[in-house]
Amino acid sequence: MTGNLKQAEGKLTGDKTRENQGKAEELLGKAKEKVTETVEKAKDLLTPDDEEHKKITKYHLLAH
Repeated sequence: MTGNLKQAEGKLTGDKTRENQGKAEELLGKAKEKVTETVEKAKDLLTPDDEEHKKITKYHLLAH
């Protein structure tokens, strides 16, 4: 939400830097959502005893 607000503020004030900051924040948020979705899908495919499951879970926890 913050990204959208910064974009709007930048457009209203003509501040391209602020607008671009908002775009960057929005894209970062979308990327984080996709990573989380991918990790969850990967965990669903693996059994809890599987070493790859443990690695993915550990990575996901470290990324947040």
